[in-house]
Amino acid sequence: MAKKKTTSRTSARKKTAPKTTTQQAKPQSDDQDAGSFDIDSAADALAAAREELRKAEARYHQLRERASEKVEEIRETTVGEMVDGALEVVRKYPGQSLLAAFACGFMFDRWLRRK
Repeated sequence: MAKKKTTSRTSARKKTAPKTTTQQAKPQSDDQDAGSFDIDSAADALAAAREELRKAEARYHQLRERASEKVEEIRETTVGEMVDGALEVVRKYPGQSLLAAFACGFMFDRWLRRK
């Protein structure tokens, strides 16, 4: 025989996690009031945010410098150098180049047929 599954409201309540409030996380000592705890944690969070912002700015400037170098390199590159580079890749990877050319031709054909 199949067992019948019974559920009650009390078992459903037990499955939910107890609610936590911010008052539970605060220390309950006499020498430290709740206001100073909030200010200290806010100051720590602000200091951490400043440090993360400083790191992000440094990373941004590094990436910006690298990108500007690449743009300048591309501007100085002639069409002949680009063709030579492409031929070098084709010689190094003939199979993958053939597949890429086929895929590009297929997609170009599909694009032309839609118009």
